[in-house]
Amino acid sequence: MGGPSLAGSDANVARVVNIAVLSDGLVLLVRRADSDSLGGFWEIPGGSVESGEEFATAASRELREETGIRTATLQEVLHYTGPSPSGFRRPVLDLAVYRGEVSPRPAVVLDPLEHSAFRWTPPRELGEYRMMRLNRRIARFASAADRDNDGAITVTRLTSFRSL
Repeated sequence: MGGPSLAGSDANVARVVNIAVLSDGLVLLVRRADSDSLGGFWEIPGGSVESGEEFATAASRELREETGIRTATLQEVLHYTGPSPSGFRRPVLDLAVYRGEVSPRPAVVLDPLEHSAFRWTPPRELGEYRMMRLNRRIARFASAADRDNDGAITVTRLTSFRSL
């Protein structure tokens, strides 16, 4: 009855970060290596949060490992904890999405075992890339996050991905 327990053990929870990096209004996409199970798909950088690691630390680490970018100041824009969408190996997803802006545009250095290409693209053109639907929706949302008068971005807490 009902969905998976959110109070379950770490073995039941996928802790994940995604990072939308923007430069001059363009968002960074990376293409998964062909040897990967999702080979050929485009995505925003991201990955798993290690045991004991904070989401913000994981976001900075994943961005650095996947792209070589160290200069982005990241702000959380979206957080979801709930039942995993189909395709995840664990029943509960704890996802934090970050947005970072960089200027000038930094060099991108990819790990060829993980990614085979990168592109800086306008968010309105994300539909032209072969992406997982949820990743595309997250990238669009994070790219459009508005700042308040103090320059801060309010974190949106989701209970469902339907509102994205």
